[in-house]
Amino acid sequence: MRDLADLQRFKYLVDTLLTSTPDLVLMQPFTNELTAYLGNICGISAEFDLNDWQHAKTANGVAISPVSAAKCSLETLRSQIFMQGVQAAITDKLASKPSIHILYAGTGPYGTLLLPYLACHANLPIKVTLLDIHPENIAAVEKLIHHFGIENYIEALVCDDATSWQPELGKQFDLIISETMTALLKNEPQVWIFAHLVQFLAPDGCLIPEVISLKAQFLLKQIDDDDNLAAGEFFRLDQHSALSIQRKDLDCLQGHINVPAGITPKHKLGLTTDIQVYKQHTLTLRQCSLNLPFTLPQPKDLLEAGAQIRFAYETPAQPEFVFYFPQGQQPLSKANIVPSESPSPSGLFHLSRAFQQARLQKYGDKIQPNDTDRLREQVLCNALGLTLHQWYEHLFTCDSLEELEQCLQILNPKLHGPDFVQNLNSKLLSSHSDIS
Repeated sequence: MRDLADLQRFKYLVDTLLTSTPDLVLMQPFTNELTAYLGNICGISAEFDLNDWQHAKTANGVAISPVSAAKCSLETLRSQIFMQGVQAAITDKLASKPSIHILYAGTGPYGTLLLPYLACHANLPIKVTLLDIHPENIAAVEKLIHHFGIENYIEALVCDDATSWQPELGKQFDLIISETMTALLKNEPQVWIFAHLVQFLAPDGCLIPEVISLKAQFLLKQIDDDDNLAAGEFFRLDQHSALSIQRKDLDCLQGHINVPAGITPKHKLGLTTDIQVYKQHTLTLRQCSLNLPFTLPQPKDLLEAGAQIRFAYETPAQPEFVFYFPQGQQPLSKANIVPSESPSPSGLFHLSRAFQQARLQKYGDKIQPNDTDRLREQVLCNALGLTLHQWYEHLFTCDSLEELEQCLQILNPKLHGPDFVQNLNSKLLSSHSDIS
């Protein structure tokens, strides 16, 4: 049975968040209380131990666990600004259409961005499809729907993967809401959810958030210093790019960042995430975990004005943008790969050659190591006690030769010893057809 006083308190919390100027300090008690209220009703508390709950792994990223999603509601500005943006988008749509249909993909256990709004507004001409991959979230959302008596709004409550789910034939949505992301669009499937669902958006429909903008700059100290060198936006997820990706045009997922004039060896690459939820409702630097800045390590002495840092959005189980820094001022090509006896910083043979070949392959070059190269890689693995899987994992994920060598030294400290390196070099150079 619903307690009238509790419902009145709930509506006061929601109304305050929807109508007040976003403010971390002033609004935090309201998001905390709202999160606790929703958790108490649906049975999934943000205070539960994360270790007791599992993420769902998909082919396009990680769908965070129900408790992890619940904890997101505690991020005050994130919750408030998304809730306000969704409210504004609904208001605008209803001003131009007699009724609207909303798809909310990745509801979490609370449906925070939409359900509290619906619970405070009776009899709006809205139909809603709610979608989440976790059965626990679907069960929790169903409890909230019954608790608030908003069954009239719900057309479908679906447990499925939002990157592959299909609505009934011909179904279109006026708003598609999905907040399934982390900073820099790492790990979670926001890109692929929008790229799939955008095909079901009405011609005058809107994605929420409208824009996710990733920008680069070169830093001397902090990400927001005045003397940083801006390099501009390198990726934008919006309706246009989502449609391009949906049509298999993946050009927007790769490219390069131009190193600007004024660069010095002290500069390092900084990356930021800005979010336009809807019109003026935006989240920017450090307002929540989605806007945390990142700084990438790089071979600083190789960055010169006019150089290019390549990037690509790679989608293994945990997608992310990967950045490839220039290796010297001469463009790397098959013609200038170093010989096996070219030493690494610690004097180890063949490592530099293998690293350069791996970088060419990551750039899309069809270069393949020859038989002698493969034999020498196997010699390295045998001597260092590595499987080929471990070798290739480090070879293709490290951003510099120095980083690769440091990883190998951690895995096998013998690499710090000159005698060990000299003996291994002898084995490498003697390996042409037989593995010694």
